[in-house]
Amino acid sequence: MPKTFISIVLFFTLFITTNAFAGVVIIVNKNNPIINISSSELKHMYTGELKLWDNGKKISPVVLKDSNPTAIKFVSSILGIDMETWRRYWAQKLFSGTATPPHQEKDESSLVSYVSSESGAIGYVMKESTNNSVKVISVDGKSEF
Repeated sequence: MPKTFISIVLFFTLFITTNAFAGVVIIVNKNNPIINISSSELKHMYTGELKLWDNGKKISPVVLKDSNPTAIKFVSSILGIDMETWRRYWAQKLFSGTATPPHQEKDESSLVSYVSSESGAIGYVMKESTNNSVKVISVDGKSEF
């Protein structure tokens, strides 16, 4: 009995650990011709410095609420800053009138829906939240973070 219990606990621990560290992916509208961007381009999109896709369409970055674990992982792993720095950056941009913050969605399924309906949208979600209404793109040749 104890060996069976330990085996079950180990199995679920492995499952939970695997899910906790599943990767963040970058998604765009499925009609967007882009398949790969550089990490520098991605950062510039999310800081409002890069405003147009190569085809001339407006880039519409989408974010999750600041408290969302996927948002925290995206900001730290991909943008290379902490969430407080991210908030201050956008507060300053908004106050100075130099840029509009990215559109915000309440959860990953809403973000996927938004990206699927907006031709210039780009967003980030956990890999398992994607579906065939959006396209996963690579950043510096990597499809998952």
